[in-house]
Amino acid sequence: VYLGGTGAANKLEDYEEGTWTPVVVGGTQTVTNITVAHYTKIGRLVTLNTYIQLSNVTDATSLVIGGFPFTVDQYSATGIVNSQTNGINKTPLIRSQSSATQAEVLYATGSQSPVEQTALSGNFIFTLTYEEA
Repeated sequence: VYLGGTGAANKLEDYEEGTWTPVVVGGTQTVTNITVAHYTKIGRLVTLNTYIQLSNVTDATSLVIGGFPFTVDQYSATGIVNSQTNGINKTPLIRSQSSATQAEVLYATGSQSPVEQTALSGNFIFTLTYEEA
């Protein structure tokens, strides 16, 4: 399929939709319910739309969500946490590092310090867009 012309730069070579399985990396927190864990991949651009419930919060390590369907390219990706419960008083964001299949939840203000697993449980909704490696 060509969009906006017939040149190589206008060729759409890959479009994919699917589901993925989010997991908590490290610590004791677990994903207890997956309401939505969908992805859309257009070329190398991947967008994750995720709504999960987290529980069993007994560990103070950083909250890291893994299991991405594709590896992040050399550039990190930052997404928006749309909703969270069991609240923290700061807005969290989710950020992945290069060559990873996971992202860490950080406070959006100040030094962007990690959100500890003990600070967040319940509903967790986020959108993250990144380029595939």
